[in-house]
Amino acid sequence: MDGVGGDEQTHCDLGCRVTCYDFAADLALSRCETVRREQQADQLITACALRRGPARVWWRGRQEHRRRCRPELAATCRLRCCAFVGGHAPILCIRYSLHSYSLHSFRGEVLPGTIWAMARTSDRVRAICVAVTAVAQVLAGPLTRWALGPRSNTGAISDANASPVTPADYAFAVWGLIYAACLALAIYQLLPSQQERSVHRQTGWWLAGAFTVAALWVPVFGSGSLWLAQILIVILVGYLLVAARAFLLVGPASNAAEEILLRLPVMIYLGWATLAAAAGFATTFRSWGMPASARWVDEIGVVLVLSATIMSLFVVGRLVAVMGFLLTACWALFAVALATQSNSIRNAAVIAIVIMIAVVIGRTLRSREPRTVLFG
Repeated sequence: MDGVGGDEQTHCDLGCRVTCYDFAADLALSRCETVRREQQADQLITACALRRGPARVWWRGRQEHRRRCRPELAATCRLRCCAFVGGHAPILCIRYSLHSYSLHSFRGEVLPGTIWAMARTSDRVRAICVAVTAVAQVLAGPLTRWALGPRSNTGAISDANASPVTPADYAFAVWGLIYAACLALAIYQLLPSQQERSVHRQTGWWLAGAFTVAALWVPVFGSGSLWLAQILIVILVGYLLVAARAFLLVGPASNAAEEILLRLPVMIYLGWATLAAAAGFATTFRSWGMPASARWVDEIGVVLVLSATIMSLFVVGRLVAVMGFLLTACWALFAVALATQSNSIRNAAVIAIVIMIAVVIGRTLRSREPRTVLFG
């Protein structure tokens, strides 16, 4: 490895600049007579054998390390990740994988060329799966009512098992916003310019899993298996949380479209699902025979609100693009505070709203990148 920390250039027969997520690489190759027009550039840097013995190299922050590569394959990289090199014929392992690339100006001999990103088949499959599952969760409600009849209406089942932490009926209108945002997300990540991007590779399959679980939740809840539906909604929160954490790993959004069409939908979904999961436990307990009102029932409600608040504080205090989460989480807590007959639960919900807003404001004021904190 010759030079880490800059945009140095190497000079051989073929020079190609590659821009990939968190690092840029200048690649130079010689003895590449067998390179074909459609050969992918990531195959050209699969192996980088060093001249000397094993070494362990870590790049973090501003640390720099210099190594020499064999002249057959030289590469200079600026990395924001870790790499490990070891063994007698060591391999360079890069945490953030390259796009697939094709050579543009190839004329039967090794000439300087331009390379551009190509979506892999796996990227297309992932994008299609996200789109299909996003549509499936929207159609799950009508199809369930058509298949199981009026008794499968989720609103009626929720009312029959209402608890002190069940939000007011109008709060559930947020599902319309969530479904519309998810459909916009599905269309956005289907665009050819988006399919090979790191942010979609990091989040796509998790979102497909979340949308699948949401689609399954509707018929399960509609059939009366509330305990199984509660397990599914907890899994839904887990999938969305992993996807939201990926935003922190890939860095700030590249443009406003990514903020609005990718990060905002995920975070508003996570905000509502987090509070819905807490309320779902009380609904499940009601289906098992818990009374609608009692002192100990109110205490359980306070514990559930506290649990949702702790989870929410983790999100707004550690992750990015928290504005969407804050809006839907506070919306759910506000609906709980208005609907409940328990003063203790109402006070807990109001305190939770105040604390979350204060945390977001404080973090935004302290941050050097407030836009990233709020919108990603």
